[in-house]
Amino acid sequence: MSTLRARVVLGLSCVAISIVATAGRAQACATCGCGDPTLTAVGVEKPYKNRLRVALEERIGSHTMGAADALARVLMTRTTLSVAYTPHERVTLAAFLPFIASRVERTGRQDWIRGLGELELTARLVVARDRRFSPRHLLWLMAGVKAPTAPRLRDGAGFPYSDDDQPGTGSWDPIVGATYAWFGRTVTIYSSVLFRYPTENPRGRRFGPSLLSSTVAQLQPFPWLALQLGADLRYQGADVLSNGASASNTGGFIAQLTPGMMINPWRDLLLRVAVEVPVVQALHGTQSTSPQLVFSLAYDFL
Repeated sequence: MSTLRARVVLGLSCVAISIVATAGRAQACATCGCGDPTLTAVGVEKPYKNRLRVALEERIGSHTMGAADALARVLMTRTTLSVAYTPHERVTLAAFLPFIASRVERTGRQDWIRGLGELELTARLVVARDRRFSPRHLLWLMAGVKAPTAPRLRDGAGFPYSDDDQPGTGSWDPIVGATYAWFGRTVTIYSSVLFRYPTENPRGRRFGPSLLSSTVAQLQPFPWLALQLGADLRYQGADVLSNGASASNTGGFIAQLTPGMMINPWRDLLLRVAVEVPVVQALHGTQSTSPQLVFSLAYDFL
């Protein structure tokens, strides 16, 4: 597995270096290529042949679980490098590699845990559109997999951290989903559904399957500015331990609102800032999650 991780990291590094090296040769902009000036977030780019998007996203939030005598509080930052390429006008391939840094506080103990997360590979296929150039209606189907590429981290005494605190689950997770987008003159609406099914990891634990539904309404009053309001619904099943029992304080339902904005300050550079605010938390056991700050940079190459 360590050889696989090394190859994955080396491969993504080579991709990033080649992207930077070719940046100066880009002569056109993404708006010209897709025929629509709508600002689009990562994952809902209008596909056109040879579009290449590189993005870096930062997420900051915290999660608390357990009773007062066994309270665990996790402050986590998740930095994700993503590369999306469209070799065909209907097909987009993407790779996502996160780096996790978290501070885990438990009674009488505090740990800083840092490491690469797990590589995720996806493919999106346009199955319906109203027209070929500058479509107003788009429907994608998506399939992918998350691979167990994260290292198993250990504390100062050489003991591995618990599965809850590791930067990855250690499992192969199939992913399927669908996204619909409607592009108006100044208003755009995205709606998607995503299902993830974790398999059993080497220690016999199976993290809960999850179903996520997300809808975003976007108003773009200026070519360089877009305002967003999203509504996200997520249900995750409880984790199953190696003995078949459900893990305590895992899984449940959460609904959140996500106000945000996107700014296009220069050419094909796109900045996005958003806050994911939980409004309903019906989580199993004793646990809660805080609002999460999201910041991302994306650049399109031709």
